[in-house]
Formats: sequence, C-alpha cells, structure tokens
Amino acid sequence: MIEGIKVIKTAILNRLAILKTFTQQLWSGKNFSDKTSNYYSTSPAISTTCPETDVATNFYLRVCLEGGYDRAIEIGAYNGRRAVKLKSLLPNIEVYGLDVMYRNGFENKGVIFRNLSELENIAKNSKSVLLSRGTISYMSPNEVDDLLKTLKNCRTDIALREPVTVFNSKITRKRSCISYYHPYSYLLKKHGFDVKSIRGKRVSLSMGEVYNSIFAKSNMS
Repeated sequence: MIEGIKVIKTAILNRLAILKTFTQQLWSGKNFSDKTSNYYSTSPAISTTCPETDVATNFYLRVCLEGGYDRAIEIGAYNGRRAVKLKSLLPNIEVYGLDVMYRNGFENKGVIFRNLSELENIAKNSKSVLLSRGTISYMSPNEVDDLLKTLKNCRTDIALREPVTVFNSKITRKRSCISYYHPYSYLLKKHGFDVKSIRGKRVSLSMGEVYNSIFAKSNMS
C-alpha cells in the first residue's frame, strides 16, 4: 500500500516537472526534451475541424473583419484548427499559426506555421493582430511583459480569450502550478494599448474564473 502511494507520488511529481519545463519553453521557443514528447505531440496533425460554436474562433473572425488586417497571428495554435478555419473564411489575409512544437516552417490549408520564437519578425511591418486562446495564461508575468512590449513596438493589435479571476485585481495570481490569472486589462493599458472591449462568461464556479474576450489596439489614436 505504502509503496503504491510512493509510486503514484513520484509519477505526479515527474509530470509536474515536465509541465513546468513545457511552460518555460513556451516563450523561448526551445526544443522539447524527449520526456516532454511523451506527453505532448511535437508534430500534431493539422486539423480542419472547428465547431461553429467555438467562441474564440468567432471572436477572431469579428476582430479581423472589423479591423481590416493584412495578417492574423495565432499563438499557441497547436493543431491549427482555429487558424485553418479563419483562413478558410478570410482567404485574402495572411494567417500564421505559431507554437513551440513547429521546428521548421510549413504551410497547410493556406496557413503558415512557424515557431513561436519568430513572432517579432512576423508581426512587424504589417497591419497585424495577435490572437490567443488560453495561451498567455501559461506565460509568466515577465514573459507577458516581454510579449506586450514586442507587440507594442510592432504596432500589433491583440485579441485574446483568456481565463481571469472573478475578483478585480492589478496583480497576477496563480491559477495552477503552471498557469496564471493575469490582469490583462491593467497590463495592456500599462503598456500603452487602448482596450476596446472586454466580455466574460463564467465557466467555473469552483475555481471562480471567467473567460474574457479582450480586444486592444496598439495605436491609441
């Protein structure tokens, strides 16, 4: 009995260590370790299936239509289902899907897939909007600051759908051992963004969290 508990405890601690490594690599773009690949596919099959009820995709679509962007960049694209759907609906804009598992650039269904570390080069010199659904919550406070500085310097707008605490706050709070509740509205304004919309829907009473859809412009004019 005791030995069984020790085995389970060791397995949990090993998994948590792998997840911590995964989040540390999220912004750096470093290669996954062999252990990480046991839990996360480093070459996911690109998906063309995205339900019509997907809130994030519908939010992305409205932002892109109303903003008249030349380029849409989704971070944390994983299997690309939202990026592929967006490209199929808006064939005249460039759509990029960025994630840490993309070792080499490739295209599928008209979407250009690249490593997350290439964000700055992709965002600059174009009328771009960055899209994120749940990805930024896995970045540390310092990584979020770096991301927003990069987007501001590149004059890139941002549309995100991320979990936040129901309690108003100007500080980042831990959501789990690997994720955070960031005060997005406060941080965006701090970095000079003009926050245009915030819409939330309660999804977890037990965790006391809301998923907010936030759109912010990098140009205050």
